[in-house]
Amino acid sequence: MTFIYDSPEEEKIAVDNFLKEVQGILDTDGVQGVVDEFAPIISDKAQEEILKGTSLNEGAFKWGSEIEGMGMQGPNGADKIFLAGETPDETDDELVVDEGVGGEPPLPFDPWQPPGGNEGSEGGFFDDPPKDLEGNVVPRFSDQEIADATAFLNAELRIAGFDVASIQSMINRWIIPRLTGTYTDSEGITLLPPEDAEALLPELFEQEEFKTRFPGYHQRLDAGYNAIDIRDYLDYETRFNELMSNFGLDTYISQGSKAKQTYIGDLVAGNISIQQLDKRINQGVAAVLNAPDSVLQKYKDWYGPDGENALLATFLDPNADLMDLGKQAQSAIAGGYSSAILGSENTIGKQMAEEIADLDYSNQQLQQAYTALAQQTALFAEKAGEEDFTISREGVEYALNLDQDVTKRIERRRMERMGEFSGGGGASLTSGVTGFGRANA
Repeated sequence: MTFIYDSPEEEKIAVDNFLKEVQGILDTDGVQGVVDEFAPIISDKAQEEILKGTSLNEGAFKWGSEIEGMGMQGPNGADKIFLAGETPDETDDELVVDEGVGGEPPLPFDPWQPPGGNEGSEGGFFDDPPKDLEGNVVPRFSDQEIADATAFLNAELRIAGFDVASIQSMINRWIIPRLTGTYTDSEGITLLPPEDAEALLPELFEQEEFKTRFPGYHQRLDAGYNAIDIRDYLDYETRFNELMSNFGLDTYISQGSKAKQTYIGDLVAGNISIQQLDKRINQGVAAVLNAPDSVLQKYKDWYGPDGENALLATFLDPNADLMDLGKQAQSAIAGGYSSAILGSENTIGKQMAEEIADLDYSNQQLQQAYTALAQQTALFAEKAGEEDFTISREGVEYALNLDQDVTKRIERRRMERMGEFSGGGGASLTSGVTGFGRANA
């Protein structure tokens, strides 16, 4: 079985391991232990001389050649400690060696030479300067490869929605310097070029242009939520833009102090899902804006001085609870419809509107109840001795069944008046007065 050193790094690892093994054996078992361990790969004569006290280095070099056909010529003309069969294959650029003891590959140079010696080209692996090793393994890009890589990254950034100025900034400040190996990080370290252009993409997340383009990405991580895939972020932007366009909310955003990207970033950072976003717009903002103007006016009076902008900003605040927002919208609807149908003099207050919001009436149900109430105004105009009922309080409670006691009292009045209306029997013919009893009183 043969071992192939694919790179200088691999050869160095083999050398280090071998030297550590030799030193370990010397420390524990002495010279005899070394001879026993490496007997299969050193000549018999070398073993004898080493055991007599000849230094390991001297014994290996001086006596390795006395075995016919053994050894590999060293730099001084003598044979090294290793047996024949480990000679490099001159038809192959890679170093091929026979399997040694325990499956460990033997070394291609004299292991007894102390590491760190400087003997020029014959001094061994450790004499190679680290910078030369780097030069052999670091990929370099040609001008055409740099142009192709830049074009690839340019296209990726355009798809992600970066503007032309941001893309050009990243190309000049980051991409080309990284590809040419001239980029210096914040700690003053010059980074080596990547293996390919795609390897730069993970670094994009730390660029200032990325943080401006996707403001919610790092804010989300800082808040303790999991990272969001950029494709999901882009889908979120698409849905947000659809909702703004469908409900005509783009105008409100353009008039406000926050940009779309900021709103989206806040929602993403606040872990507001697309489904939650839909509810905020459909059940909140749109529900108010699609109702009569009086509804928006009530929302403005009760929850914000800036009308539509306050409505949108409130519902797009990730820190605002969706249930609370929904209740605000429903309260404004309940109050706004009361003004529109019952008149401003009979509009309900904020507290009652919020009580109605808890009952989850639909807009249509509110309209029907208020319309029916508006047709019974005479019932709430008290006569002498009757209880004082108001349309804006008892009337609405009766129409929407908010208070059972009030409902009973109003029903009692209604029945009493019906009785008065039917009292005295039909029309009086004898007096020459046509009437309907006390109902006409």
